[in-house]
Amino acid sequence: MAQNNKIISIILVLLLAVFLQVLFVFADTQETPEKAAKTFAKAYFKYDRDTMIQRLCEESRMADDVNVVNAYLHRAWKEAKGRGYSLGYMKDYLYGLKVETLEGDYNHAKVRVTAERKNPLRSFFGGSSHHVEETFDLVKEDGQWRVCGNPFSLSEA
Repeated sequence: MAQNNKIISIILVLLLAVFLQVLFVFADTQETPEKAAKTFAKAYFKYDRDTMIQRLCEESRMADDVNVVNAYLHRAWKEAKGRGYSLGYMKDYLYGLKVETLEGDYNHAKVRVTAERKNPLRSFFGGSSHHVEETFDLVKEDGQWRVCGNPFSLSEA
């Protein structure tokens, strides 16, 4: 009889573990303003064109009939070329990335992003880090949270 109780207990624990795992996976795949802000911030400093375009709202993609993401990438490419490097050398990574929702409802949110920006190769050889702090305005378009406005002064020349 004691053997049956052990087997039943083990089976119940395994079923509970599987249920919790499914629940955690479902919760992790939900679209949130915080996740959108993190994704955009990482893409911005990695010069990831496709992710930046995907996470920018429609009204922020163009300024004076110019695609702001393409213009930003072109400026970065010219700077890298001027230094004698490829664009890959210019990429930075965000460490200690934190997001905080300042306000929000079902379709609009304001999120603050703070992190330390470093270039892995240059920081290994004595480079420094730079503090990053930005507040994003996000809207929900087509079921996905997107960054609006002028994040990180994206459209400035």
